[in-house]
Amino acid sequence: MDRDTLERILQGTFSAESDVRKYSEKFIEEHKYSNGFLSYLLQVLQEETVSLEVKLAAAVQVKNLIKSSWKREDLCIPLQDQQYALEHWVYLTCQLPSKLQAPLAEAFQRLVREEFPQRWPNLVQSLVYEIGNSQSVNQLHGALLLCRILLKSYEYYSTGEDQAQQETYLNNIVSTLFPTMEQVVQKLLENPEREDFQELLKLVSKIFWSATNVTIPEYLRSISVFSKWQHFLLHLFGLSLPNANMDDPQLVYWKTKKWIGHIFLRFIQRYGDTAEVKDEAMVIFVSQFSESFSLPIIETTIRLLEWPSKGLCLVERIANLCISILESATTQQKLWKLLKPHMKQILQSIIYPYLCFTDKDWEQWRQDPQEYIRDSFDLVQEYFSARSAACAFLNTVACDKSFKVLEPLWNLCMEILQQYSTLPNTYETKEPLARKKYGVIMAMGNMKRKLCGSSKWRQQLKEVLCNYIILEFQSPFMFLRAATCWLFGELASEDEFPLDSLSLEWLKSYVHCLTDQDVVVRVRSIVGLQRLVEQDAIVDCLRPYVGHILQTIFQLFGQVDQSELLDTLECFIEKYSQDLVPYAAEICEKLRDAFLFYVRRIEEEKNGEEEEELSLTIIGCLNGIDSILETVEDEPDKLEAISHILFPIFQGMFHEGREEYLDETFMIIESIFIYSKTVSAYFWSFYPLLFTCMEIHSGSSNFLDSIASLLECYVRYGTKEFLTGMSSDGIPYQNRMKSFVQFLLDKVDKIDHEAGLELLGTLLRSCKDSLTEHLLFYLDVFIHSLRKSASQESAVLNNMGALENTVLSSFFYNDSRIVFELLEKGRMLEQVIQRWIESTRDLDTKRETKIFVLGASELMAKVASQRFAEYSSLFTLVGTRLVQILSDSLLKAEQSAASRSQLKGLPFPKAYVEEEDDKATESDEEVDNKVFSVIESSRGGSLDNASIQDLISNSFDSEDWEDSSEDSDTLESVDEFEYFTQVFQWLNTVQPQVWLSCANSSTVDMQSLLQKLEQQRKVKVANPS
Repeated sequence: MDRDTLERILQGTFSAESDVRKYSEKFIEEHKYSNGFLSYLLQVLQEETVSLEVKLAAAVQVKNLIKSSWKREDLCIPLQDQQYALEHWVYLTCQLPSKLQAPLAEAFQRLVREEFPQRWPNLVQSLVYEIGNSQSVNQLHGALLLCRILLKSYEYYSTGEDQAQQETYLNNIVSTLFPTMEQVVQKLLENPEREDFQELLKLVSKIFWSATNVTIPEYLRSISVFSKWQHFLLHLFGLSLPNANMDDPQLVYWKTKKWIGHIFLRFIQRYGDTAEVKDEAMVIFVSQFSESFSLPIIETTIRLLEWPSKGLCLVERIANLCISILESATTQQKLWKLLKPHMKQILQSIIYPYLCFTDKDWEQWRQDPQEYIRDSFDLVQEYFSARSAACAFLNTVACDKSFKVLEPLWNLCMEILQQYSTLPNTYETKEPLARKKYGVIMAMGNMKRKLCGSSKWRQQLKEVLCNYIILEFQSPFMFLRAATCWLFGELASEDEFPLDSLSLEWLKSYVHCLTDQDVVVRVRSIVGLQRLVEQDAIVDCLRPYVGHILQTIFQLFGQVDQSELLDTLECFIEKYSQDLVPYAAEICEKLRDAFLFYVRRIEEEKNGEEEEELSLTIIGCLNGIDSILETVEDEPDKLEAISHILFPIFQGMFHEGREEYLDETFMIIESIFIYSKTVSAYFWSFYPLLFTCMEIHSGSSNFLDSIASLLECYVRYGTKEFLTGMSSDGIPYQNRMKSFVQFLLDKVDKIDHEAGLELLGTLLRSCKDSLTEHLLFYLDVFIHSLRKSASQESAVLNNMGALENTVLSSFFYNDSRIVFELLEKGRMLEQVIQRWIESTRDLDTKRETKIFVLGASELMAKVASQRFAEYSSLFTLVGTRLVQILSDSLLKAEQSAASRSQLKGLPFPKAYVEEEDDKATESDEEVDNKVFSVIESSRGGSLDNASIQDLISNSFDSEDWEDSSEDSDTLESVDEFEYFTQVFQWLNTVQPQVWLSCANSSTVDMQSLLQKLEQQRKVKVANPS
C-alpha cells in the first residue's frame, strides 16, 4: 500500500455506490495497523493537490485510529508511525484549515494523555515556534487550539501521578508558552473588534482559565507578569461591542467576556481574602491581588452592569456572571470595604431593574406559559439568569449585612408602591408601574430574613403587606397575582414572621388564586402552599379547602410538567393524612401516572443533566404513595383498589434502568402486605422474579437487604402459600428461599448478613413446626455462618438480635430437642449457648426479656429434663441466667409500681391525646398503664417527675407502641412468668437436680422468687387485662 492507493480508498468512503463504500471501509479496517498506514494518512493531509473532502475523510480516520488504538503499553500502531505522528503533529495541525483542525485537535487529547512529556519532550517548544512564527490567523488558531488542549489536561490533577510532579509540568508549560503568547495578545488587542481576532482572544482566555484552574503557576505569580495579563483581560472584559444591538449570546464577543467573567469570579472567590488562603506559597500573590488587582475587577464589573441603563446591550449570561462577582465580593471583608460605597448605586440602578417584569417575560408568559413555568423553577437558571443572580445577591446581603445597607432599596420600593397606589385604576395607566411593583415584591421576598429579623422592620413589613400587597391577590395583572402568591410562600418559611399575625382574610384571596384563569398563577399558588403549611395556624385554616386544593393539583398534572407540584402533594399527604382518605385512590393514580411519565422520560431522553433531578421526583412519587397507603391501612376495600391502581408500577419494576427505585417500590409492596395482612396471588407472581433480581445484582449490596425485607413479608403474611406453593416453573417457594438465605449468610457485608439473619428468624417464627424437614438445612447454614464469623473475629453475631433470630426462635417456635441435637451434631452447641447467654446482658425491651424467658424455659423443659447429666454445666448456665433475669424483672415491676402514681396529672403530648380520643373503649387508667409501660421498659425503675415528663414526650415515636414483630399474637397469649412456674414445678418433680444446681450457682433465693411469681399470678387473675 502507498499514499496514492490510500487516497483512492479514502475517496471511496464517501462514494454514492454502496459496494465501493463497503470495500473502502473493509480495506481500512484490515490495514489500519499496517506499517505506514497512519503516516500515509498524515501525508494525505499535507498534500496540497488532495481535495478537501478526501482530507476530511483522512482526518476522521486519523482521529478514530488514535482515540481507539493509541496506548502507551499496547503498540497496536507501529512504533515508526507513532514517531512520525509525534514529529509532524503540531506543524500539520497549524497548516490545515480550521475545519480539519477540529478532528486532529480531538485526537491530540489522547496523544497528550499518553505521550507527554515522556516521549514528546519537544511539544511545548514546537507550540512556541508555531505561535511566534504564524503567518496567518488560521495558523495561529491551530497553535492556540493545541495549547488550550494541552493545558486543559492540567485543569484538574489526576490521582494517578504525584501532584507535585504535575504542578512542575504545569509551571514549565506556562513559563515556556506565555511569554510568546503575551506578544501575540498585544498585537491582537491593537484591533480587537475584528471577529477573527476575537476568536483567537477567546482561545487565549480559555488557555488562561485552564492554566490557573488548580493554582496560579509560578510564572504568573510575578506582579509584573500578572499585571500584564490583568490588563489584557480587563480590557477585553470592558470592551464595547462593534454594534450596540448585538444581543445574540452566541456571538464570539460575548463568549470571550463569558470566559473572562468566569476567570474573575474564580479569582475573587479564591484570592479576594488572604484569610481564606491555605497555601503558604500563594500568600504573597494573594496579598498583592487583594491590594492591587481586585478593585479594578470590581470597577470594570460595575461599569459593565451599567450598560443597560445607558441603552447598551448586556446579555443575561454576562450580567449573571457580573452580579455573581459582586455577590462574592460582599462576603469578603477587604472587598466589601471597596464595594460598600457603591451599594446604593448597585441596589437601585443594577439589582432592582433585573427584578422587574420585562417584555421578554411577558412575551414568554403569553406565548408559552409552560416554558415560563419550567424556567421559573429550573435550577440551571441560577447560572444563566440575571434575575436569579440579582436575587442571590440580595439574599446574601440580607443575611450578612445590616439593614442600613439595604435601606436605599427599601426606600425605592416604598416610593414605587406609593406611586402605584395613587395612579388611576386603569390597566393601561398602571401597567408600567405594575412591572416595577413586581420588582418590589421580588425584592421584599429576597430581603425577607432581614425584614423578619427585627421587630421594627417586621412591623413595617406587616403594614406594607396590608396596605399595598395583599390586594394584589386580585390584581388585574396576572404577574402580580403570581408574585404575591410567591411572596407569601417565602414569608411563611420565616419562623419570626407568623402569617396568622395578619388578618387571615388574605388566605381566602390566596385560595381563590388556586382556580385563577392563568396557569402560571395557579402553579405559583400551589407551590407556595408547600411553605404555608409549615405554619400550624395556616394548616388548620386550609383544612376546609383540602379537597379544592387537591382538585387543582390534579388538573395541573395534565397541563404542566413540574416536579414542584409533586412536592406540594407530598407536603399535603404529610400534613393532612387523615383528611385525604376520601381522595387516596385518586392521589395514588396521579402519583402512578407521574411516576410512569418521568420514568419514560428518563429512558427516552437519557439526559444526564436532568436525570438526577428527575430521579428524585420519581422517588418522591413512590414515597408519596407509601404515605397514602398508611392513611387507608384500616380500610381493606380502598387498599385493594389502590393495589390495582399501582399494578403498572409493579409490572415494570424489574425493567432495566429502574433498579434505582426498587427500594421504594418494595417498601410500597411491604406496606400493602402489612396493612392487608395477606399476599394476593398477583403478588406471588413476582416472588420468583425477586430471586432473579438477586442473581443480577449479587455483586451489589444495594438491593439484597431490601429483597430480604420483602421476602420476610411474603413469609409472614403468606405463610400457607409459602409452605405449599410453587412458581410456574415448578420450583417450590421454599427451595428458592433456602438458597437465598444461604447466599446472604455467606456474605461478608454486615448489612446483607444481618438481613439474612432477620429473614431466617422470620422463617423460624412464622412457619414454626412446619419447617421441620428444612430445619437441619437452616441450622447448618447458621452454624457455618457462626463459625465463619468467629474465625474472622466478626462482631456481626455478638448481639441479641442475631441470636434471637436463630437460637430463641428455634427453641421457642420449634421442637427444642431437634434444635439442640442439630447444634450438638454441628459441634457448635456450647459456643452458641454461651454467646446466647452473654448477649442477654443487654435486654432492651420487655419483648426481648419475654422471648428469652420462654425460649430458655422451653429448653429446660424439653432437653434439660432428659440430658442434664451430659451437659450439667451448660444447663446450669442457662438456668442460672434465667432465674436472674426473672428476679430482675420482678424487681423492676416493684419499682415501677412505686413510681406509677407520679404519672397522675402529667399532661400528655397532643398527638397522643388526639389518637386516644378515637379509642373510646380505653379507660384513663388503661391509657396511664400504656404510657407507664413505655417508661418502664425504656428506663426500668423509679423516675422523678422531670424524667417521666421528658420520657412521655419522647415515647410516642417509639416502635414500642406498635407490634414489634409478627409473632406478637403468639407472645401475648403466653405469660412468661406462669410458663416458667409450670416448667419449674414439673422439672423439680422429674429432675430436681437441675434447679438444685442452679440454686447453688445463683445468688437468687429460689423460694422467694417462686412466692413473688405466685403473688403476681394472683394479682393478674384478680385483675385480668
